[in-house]
Amino acid sequence: MKNSKAALLGSLSLAALILAGPVGAQEVRILSGDGSIDITGTLLSAEGGQLVLSTPIGEITVDQSLVTCQGEACPVVRQADVDFTLSGPADVSEMLVPVLFDGFAARQEGHAEVLDEAGAAVAEADIAGTIWPGSVVPIQVHDETGAVTARVGIREVADGEGFGLLAAGEVELAFSKVAATPADLRNVRDAGGGDLTSFEQEDLVALDGLTIIAHPDNPVPSLTMAELSGILAGEIVNWAEVGGPDAPIGIYAHADASEDVAALLLDPVEKALSAAAKVVASAEELTAAVSADPHGIAVTGFHLRRNARAIPIRDECGAVIAASPFTIKNGEYPLVRQVTAYRHGAASDVANEFAGFLDSPALDGLVAKSGFIDLSIVPEGEAYAAGRIEALRTTPVEPAAQERLAALVPELEQVERLSTTFRFPPKSSVLDNRARRDLIRLVRHVGKTKPSKLYVVGFADRGGSFKVNQRLAQERATQVAAEIAAAATGGELDGVAVEVQAYSELLPVACNETFEGRSINRRVEIWVK
Repeated sequence: MKNSKAALLGSLSLAALILAGPVGAQEVRILSGDGSIDITGTLLSAEGGQLVLSTPIGEITVDQSLVTCQGEACPVVRQADVDFTLSGPADVSEMLVPVLFDGFAARQEGHAEVLDEAGAAVAEADIAGTIWPGSVVPIQVHDETGAVTARVGIREVADGEGFGLLAAGEVELAFSKVAATPADLRNVRDAGGGDLTSFEQEDLVALDGLTIIAHPDNPVPSLTMAELSGILAGEIVNWAEVGGPDAPIGIYAHADASEDVAALLLDPVEKALSAAAKVVASAEELTAAVSADPHGIAVTGFHLRRNARAIPIRDECGAVIAASPFTIKNGEYPLVRQVTAYRHGAASDVANEFAGFLDSPALDGLVAKSGFIDLSIVPEGEAYAAGRIEALRTTPVEPAAQERLAALVPELEQVERLSTTFRFPPKSSVLDNRARRDLIRLVRHVGKTKPSKLYVVGFADRGGSFKVNQRLAQERATQVAAEIAAAATGGELDGVAVEVQAYSELLPVACNETFEGRSINRRVEIWVK
């Protein structure tokens, strides 16, 4: 992402340089906030948020969002005349938002278009070069007659910065891959922005999954999150250290994924990407480079694997989780970030209308078109189902669980699990905002597919006795079943038998020895027959 390119500026060998060039009409000076960059040169161009300078050490390109530009020739940040402004991180602003607005316009048989500085429509391939940090770029919505019905500003920001803009009243809608902190919630509330955790103001829109890729012949069966972080940080340098061949590990990276990689793998363990990483210009080049290097590794978007081999994740208990649309959507695969839209409580009519569209049945198709992972419901697949049954047959259980185990194995052989999964805080049966919207999706799905039987199945973590956990699992499943029935107001459940089941702590999908694992195991699954 553009905001992550600061970490890559070191590859230019410009840190701490002070360069002086001849004074001219186009002379500018660029400075970074931490003082590590102070460069004077002739400004050659300033397009798409990139400053190209001629300096005594050659031509360089710097992301305008990372520096302050001083001089008469410096470009002026664009501010558009719009009905309302929204914000989001780079890939959301450039890839997801324009597609969502095109779908928003299509409801009235119209279309949407991103505009450049001259007010001309920008081709889809050029949008990434038009939307850049610091500017407000307009996207214009037309109806079926071509008349403009809305004009919205897109403001690209570093992930998490949108909450401050909501509090300041500078944006009415903020897309974010990080959750609002208690301080963010308090600041927005105190500024009159309402409760960002409410169902009306918080809406999960998409998922962004990452995949570990390696050469197709790489024999390493799986990696833990700790091993992957160690590799990316340059602390694990040979494949033999993680069960592979005796060969040096070649790390590859590209700027557009660096923010996600840092958030999921490096920042939580206070590490940074190795200086030995080979940085390439695009996701396409990244996959090609890793596929051609027998000892290469990288982390990239789930949909960008192509010919490379995807290495699964192994948890603390030894369970292996492969990336798939099913495991990403059901919350079991760990390398996932959620794209959530937060709406200001006093948003304008246009902003409220667009926010309402995010609950439209058309949303999932638009999200998939943009390259993100949508929240549509998918079945488990044969390999996943077979693995669950094998695990049940080979994992010993305590005597108190034998009766429920005997009922579970034959049941699994006759049903198909859906990706919709409801999870709960410890000792709680309260559904969060995502779960409430998942209920709506599930009811729509059942109404279209009409299975003969719908199973609502509760599971617990291993935090108490089997008997207590069974009761908790039953209570949660019963509540979800009641919520499904209440949401099915259009006859979606007509002809569909609904059955509530519970299996306590059986069939864990994560490691019960960790807090994260226990939270994943407290769940209600949906099966169909």
